[in-house]
Amino acid sequence: MTCKLGLDTGGTFTDAVLLSNGEIIAHAKSPTTHHNLSIGLRGAVSAVMGKIDPSISPVSLVSLSTTLATNALVEGYGRKVCLILAGYSEQQLKRARLAEVMGADPVLFIAGGHHASGEAIAEPDLNNLREQLAAIDEAVDAYAVSAMFSVRNPAHEIAIRDWLMEKTSKPVSCGYELSSALDAPRRALTAVLNARLIPLIHNLLNATTDMLSDFGIKAPLMVVKGDGSLVTAKVATVSPVETILSGPAASVVGAGYLNDKRDLVVADMGGTTTDIAVVENGRPLLDPQGATVGGWTTMVRAIRINTYGLGGDSEISFDRENRLFRVGPQRVTPVSTFVRDYPEFVETLKKQLELPFSTTHSAQFVFIPALADVGSDSEVVAADMPAGLSGQQRELWQRLAKKPMALQTLFEDQTLDLAFRRLVAAGHIAHAAFTPTDALLVIGSEHLLTQGFNAEAASLAAELLMRYSRQNLGPVWESEVEFAAAMREQVARDAALAIMETVLAREAAGDAKSSTHPAVSKQGSQAGQSVSNSSTHPHKRFARQRLARNGLHPEQRALIESIFEGGESSLSLRASLSHPLVGLGAPANGYYDRVAQLLGTTAVVPELAGVANAIGAVVGTVNISRSLTITPLGGKRVQVHREDGPAEFAELEAAAEAARLELEQRVTTMAVDAGAMDIQTTFDRNDIVAENQGEKVFFESTITVSAHGRPASAAD
Repeated sequence: MTCKLGLDTGGTFTDAVLLSNGEIIAHAKSPTTHHNLSIGLRGAVSAVMGKIDPSISPVSLVSLSTTLATNALVEGYGRKVCLILAGYSEQQLKRARLAEVMGADPVLFIAGGHHASGEAIAEPDLNNLREQLAAIDEAVDAYAVSAMFSVRNPAHEIAIRDWLMEKTSKPVSCGYELSSALDAPRRALTAVLNARLIPLIHNLLNATTDMLSDFGIKAPLMVVKGDGSLVTAKVATVSPVETILSGPAASVVGAGYLNDKRDLVVADMGGTTTDIAVVENGRPLLDPQGATVGGWTTMVRAIRINTYGLGGDSEISFDRENRLFRVGPQRVTPVSTFVRDYPEFVETLKKQLELPFSTTHSAQFVFIPALADVGSDSEVVAADMPAGLSGQQRELWQRLAKKPMALQTLFEDQTLDLAFRRLVAAGHIAHAAFTPTDALLVIGSEHLLTQGFNAEAASLAAELLMRYSRQNLGPVWESEVEFAAAMREQVARDAALAIMETVLAREAAGDAKSSTHPAVSKQGSQAGQSVSNSSTHPHKRFARQRLARNGLHPEQRALIESIFEGGESSLSLRASLSHPLVGLGAPANGYYDRVAQLLGTTAVVPELAGVANAIGAVVGTVNISRSLTITPLGGKRVQVHREDGPAEFAELEAAAEAARLELEQRVTTMAVDAGAMDIQTTFDRNDIVAENQGEKVFFESTITVSAHGRPASAAD
């Protein structure tokens, strides 16, 4: 009998589960240690291995899911990259919010790119690229490359990539490798995010590999992708952007494994985010537009998951302009967790309460996470200081190396504000504040009390925030318990609104998918039937499509909040969600009964809801899909847009058969490289045909082949 080990490295906890013959025989959690991920991994694996009989056969497969990539995009973290655009105009930089995602990172424009037909616009100007790189190469960690119509002919992206790899030692991400769909700016965005995530995922996989070696576990290491399928660690290192929504996807797979419901809404609240997905007929819905995380719409194949910056460790802060409290999206360390590790700061909170007023930074602290493991009295040698810090950042680091500080004390010197924010953004120091976890503790969560969280610190922090609200003409509460209950209600309402947005956006996407121009139809090779345009009333359809793109407007959110059941409005609105709500994540028991009540449905919180991600990681399969496009050339002649350039065929059927055979060979090879065995393939063909004066005119065909298989284990 062999075991399979499932791991999930989340923003707050690292989880581990052991499965044998389909049964979960052990599970455990350990705090995620961001400064050194291997510590959290070792803690979880050590705990779970200690719960089983030593005579059980060794682990034959390890599978890992993670929210680190998702969290990095939600919180705006990532390494500095250079984007190289071939054949683009500067106006196109605004498309897909490319200019926004690049920020201060460099963007280089050079000649190159192709027409839609696959013919070159101009040869890539590598001499110009060399001149531009001279000024910025030392300042960036990776490169992203995108050329116009590279999915029709990737030759220029390949040439630029090969040249960069020869001239620099830094990783290069190409748009054509990440998606075969049109929309060059969005492919460029996906390539940029991929380049930024490479060091992050590389560090995680190295930490996991080292940890497994320490435990003597000699088994293949798989990683969950955003569509819930698995790939080897080697493949994930090259294309880490495919792991965005890895953790949420694993949780959806795990939710299906933990209950027998065929139709459900899954809401997974972790430390940083709440991730919401719809499952219909036992299968999670895929997002045809690509994964959207932190406001960025990528071209990554993924389960249709809406991710919101709302978690157990989201910062609860007072908005002075609107005189109300907000939850998230920034993740912090809960005050109760910080004071558990540094109990002397209970006195700091008491002294802040003795002052006549609270400030913006009351009940907040800053510290170096590495010191939490060894004690605040430890000396930090110069070698432990991160490289490349500015003078003020070095000064702040050295002060925190001696001991953590109250943010209220730190900001007596306003010159350190920027240094503080940049060190937090880089993950070098951590910020502690009041969170939903603290609110549950104040209310009296037995689960948190048994984990050693400092309830006194949470209550003192609640008092400080209550006073700050009162002194700034905000809401007033009689006790810290009432305040904490109000914050729990705010989290529940934010989660309910997020679920409403997800379900409405799913319907909008359904309308958009079935809505085509009356003169255009899609034909599938298996069904052979046209898909007619939607009969949905156009006003409703457009409103839903706008909702799918932008979510609820602030005024709409305010209206729905005011008339939710229990609100103060004279109008009573009762939502009724047709699917049961499956709540996952460590905070699930504290919030989802109320969320379900607001939405008029039932909440299902599985016994193992807190480790669903790790379960989903280890029960997944390998699934690789690739597509080729066929376009007309004139008469019956067509061309297949292959990776090595367009290939001409005399007629469509011959081109479709050639594309299918090429794709079958490619995806089968890719599935083997991704760690699959017992591989099977499926084939899909979509022809787009326009009608012109009663005659059908071929416009485009997409050939897709998928390879499916189970992950190979050490026992095979």
